Amino acid sequence: ASALGRAPTLTLAKAEHRTSWLGRLIAHCFTYPGVEDPGVITYFDRGDPTSLPRIAKDLARTTDAKSLMVHVEGTRAHSARQPVEKMSGIFCDLAIEANVPVVPVRFSGGLPVEPVADKLEYPVGMGRQDYWIGRPIAPIELASLPYKERIERVVSAIEGLGPPRAE
Repeated sequence: ASALGRAPTLTLAKAEHRTSWLGRLIAHCFTYPGVEDPGVITYFDRGDPTSLPRIAKDLARTTDAKSLMVHVEGTRAHSARQPVEKMSGIFCDLAIEANVPVVPVRFSGGLPVEPVADKLEYPVGMGRQDYWIGRPIAPIELASLPYKERIERVVSAIEGLGPPRAE
């Protein structure tokens, strides 16, 4: 995403990821002398209802050109057939306020067909995963829609990418 947008990509993650294997790996990468963290991850506290809106407002006010990656349901899927069912409207609000488009992205592959009980850290059988990048949705288009329809528009765009879930 950083290469495509020619701007650093900031990932929004729940605070628990700070101590996950990936959070520790990312932090370790920036301990090398002379390497500066460009701010690739921002953590929010799910126990604090003001955390996410505060971060969103800070991002909208920043003058640094960055792309923001958000996993809309905030968790990893348990099955390849699990569709996106919910998304916080705060991300549409952020796009409108910052006057930036929403770029829908869908991952396919790497998940089992039958649901598993636990979240997977790696793709099934260390297999590949495809990333489908959709047409940007302009902030003016989102602003013209009622609140609920904004969310539906983004979720629909994500679900319209890639192969049908049944496959």
